[in-house]
Amino acid sequence: AVDLDADPTNEIQNLALSKDTLKLSKSNYVVLPKDNDADSTNEIQSLSYRNDTLQISKSNQVVFLKDNDRDSINELQGIQQSGNTVSLSKNGGNVKVPSLTNIQNGSILYATANGTNNFILTLPDSISNYVIGMTINFKVPNSNTGHVTINLNNLGIKPLFKNVSDTMQSDDLLQNKMLSIIYDGQKFQLLNQLNNNYPNSDFAYFTLDSLYGSNSPSNYTNYISNFNYNWNNYISFNKTKLVSGNSITRNGDTLILKKGIYKVKCEVSVSTSYNSYNNVYMKIRMQNVSNNNTAINGIGLFPISPNGNQTWGSIKIDGYIEVLNQSNFLFQIMSISNTSIGCLVNVNNPLSEIANSLIIERVR
Repeated sequence: AVDLDADPTNEIQNLALSKDTLKLSKSNYVVLPKDNDADSTNEIQSLSYRNDTLQISKSNQVVFLKDNDRDSINELQGIQQSGNTVSLSKNGGNVKVPSLTNIQNGSILYATANGTNNFILTLPDSISNYVIGMTINFKVPNSNTGHVTINLNNLGIKPLFKNVSDTMQSDDLLQNKMLSIIYDGQKFQLLNQLNNNYPNSDFAYFTLDSLYGSNSPSNYTNYISNFNYNWNNYISFNKTKLVSGNSITRNGDTLILKKGIYKVKCEVSVSTSYNSYNNVYMKIRMQNVSNNNTAINGIGLFPISPNGNQTWGSIKIDGYIEVLNQSNFLFQIMSISNTSIGCLVNVNNPLSEIANSLIIERVR
């Protein structure tokens, strides 16, 4: 360093101690802490080691664990890795670690799956217990038919819920669908969107074959002389004009709908006659025969002259139904008046484009 003032002595200072103050002659000072016992040696201690004990002369001690075999190196082991297994050289055990490739491609979280409803999942690497936040991916082996459980690497059965705490319904999980689930400490929760979006191709169009009651002739004539005040009469949509998709099927006069939401349009063009009434009401309904609940219904009013002349009219259904589980449906027809009436299905001269037909479309 350069001494710019050319004076070789002006940086020299004297150091002096006065009582508890240490000071530089041309600068500042510090105050030293007091030693109250005035003994300059009593803080000095000696450190000693004897047998298994390390001790400070005026304080405490620690005891070391004994090495009974008196071999200072036999506890030393080598560590080595073979594939994804890391092991200690002297039978010290081993652990499996995921490979960098498995981490990068996500396969460490992918489990193989088997079973229906009670899914058995197997990860490629072993795990010891369920952990909150554990996320698993797998492909559904078979479409579920009800409540679903998970057994991962034989750690025990845990339920799988949708929307945090809702039980799975039939066909919520379709075969080959890729799923992501997460463990919340008690159960698994589904992270995927459910099987509730269906293509518009799930569509069926049936045309009316006949309208008949329990005592109708075997050839299903279109005319029924006694339409009783009950639901024993039903509509037969035996003529299938178009079916697309796999949500809607037919078994004879029974329609089978899978879980979902459907738009239903139905119109029956009929003529009624009864000499004692000026007006006759007819009613049709779509009946869920699996649980005996009415899904949707429609009413038609048919003005009839006092002399009993026939008047054509339509009974219509136009709305939506929700099917919670796969169910069977019939379309039934009755007279609201508590009497028997005559009814003729106008097959050859429908009143509208969709008369004497049934259109069902799965919308969700």
